[in-house]
Amino acid sequence: MVQRAVHRFIRQARSESGQSLVLAFIVMCALSITVGGVISYTTSNESQFGRDRQLDRAFHIAEAGLNNGIEVVEKVDPKNLLPTGNPYPSTGTYSVVLDGGTGTYYVQKYAATSPECTTHAGSAPNACWVVIATGNSPDGKILKELRESIYWRTVTVPVDDVYGYGLFVDNPPGAGDCVDTHGTATLDIDNVWINGDFCPAGNAGFEPTADSVGSVYIGGTYEGRNNTGIGTSSKYYSTVNIAGGCTVQGKLNNCDASANIYSRDSAPGAAGSALKKPDIAIAGAALYNSADWTNPTCSPAGTLSPFDRTAGANQSMGTVTLFSGPSYDCSVVDNNGVTHRLAWNQTTQTLSVLNGVYIDGNVNFPNGAAIYSYGNFGDGTKSNGTIYVNGVMNGSSNVSVCGPGTNPASPNYGCPIRWIPNSGNLGFAVVNPLAASTGFSMTGQGELDITVIVNQGYADTGSTVIAGPVLADRATVGGNGGFVVPNNPPGGTPTDVTTEAAWVVQPGAWKESK
Repeated sequence: MVQRAVHRFIRQARSESGQSLVLAFIVMCALSITVGGVISYTTSNESQFGRDRQLDRAFHIAEAGLNNGIEVVEKVDPKNLLPTGNPYPSTGTYSVVLDGGTGTYYVQKYAATSPECTTHAGSAPNACWVVIATGNSPDGKILKELRESIYWRTVTVPVDDVYGYGLFVDNPPGAGDCVDTHGTATLDIDNVWINGDFCPAGNAGFEPTADSVGSVYIGGTYEGRNNTGIGTSSKYYSTVNIAGGCTVQGKLNNCDASANIYSRDSAPGAAGSALKKPDIAIAGAALYNSADWTNPTCSPAGTLSPFDRTAGANQSMGTVTLFSGPSYDCSVVDNNGVTHRLAWNQTTQTLSVLNGVYIDGNVNFPNGAAIYSYGNFGDGTKSNGTIYVNGVMNGSSNVSVCGPGTNPASPNYGCPIRWIPNSGNLGFAVVNPLAASTGFSMTGQGELDITVIVNQGYADTGSTVIAGPVLADRATVGGNGGFVVPNNPPGGTPTDVTTEAAWVVQPGAWKESK
């Protein structure tokens, strides 16, 4: 029996029945494992790809915040005039909504010596702004933070000399900012450059100081009246160029004697050179930042600073009346070792200026009819400088400020001696930080032997004579002027170069914080 059972078992074991089922089961298990692995791999990849996509979206939102932040800096601080200090200025936090996600960004200004400005490649002269931006992915699971520093880059480009004109007005053509001369007299100005339109009123116009000298350029139109003109039948200008054509009493007219335009070499329609008024704000900010104007060295001891009373260009001086008060002699030395000096001698009624000096406020001329002068310092140093006015300038009385000279003045507009600029020179650069429509205004009579460069409008609505050059964006002229044009502008005056400046990305400053 045992033997038969063994033989039966051997026969069953040798039978092939059931092996297909076992094999099919093994294959099914292998396939299941493979499919499971593929599904797991695919699911994992899809999850990773989804996370990468969310990461990219958060990154791009933060990048958009950086770009917006740079644009904010260009708007709030276009000329790098906002000060740095403690606390440093910040513009607050802005929001970004993009691609289903959200973000924020803010910008903050730092001094050039701060780590935020000095720890990157490149350089950040004067100051730098740091933009910090965040981006949140649409699913809210990923946060990115980016940082970028931008610095102030300046490039100087030489241009033609703008101080060679008795009157230089940078008004745009056709914008309604006509240069207006008014009154009953023809104004003696040898060289005139008007970027836009010229609209004389009354019987006024321009004439040179002698026949066949001087030039007039008008980039817009000449809008004359019957009794207005450029030059006279006895005093022709050497050249008159009027690019926009002429009208008389509102009707088109040739730009010639029929329109009371007298020129030895008339070239109507000819375009002038692309002159540009120097940027006083940039020059003034550079001057202010170059020295400590709140703590000058003064004589007599105890004299308060005539320049500034608190740190920062914030008009802390209020309104200063020049050519008045007790005598003083104050100086500061800038970062380059250059001395800047302002002195007033009450006894001789003489003001002296060396290089550029900065008054953090408005400036007025004294009331009453009087004659003042400027000239050498008490130690013999020649007066040759420019007063930067961080405000506006006004005068309403019959004041004359006379420069040094040797010959009697004929005609005499208020100063008995004709000014010789090589003997002494005085300039005023009116920054007008609040952009008042009129930065320089005189309503009285007298003579000012000075150079004036002003932001926005220049208005001489009385009969004050500005003997030196006047540079402005708009002008209303009622007095003679520009018949004495110095070979060189006063020391410290914004030079005849155009400074092209912009905020640019600081090399190596981009950083991914999170």
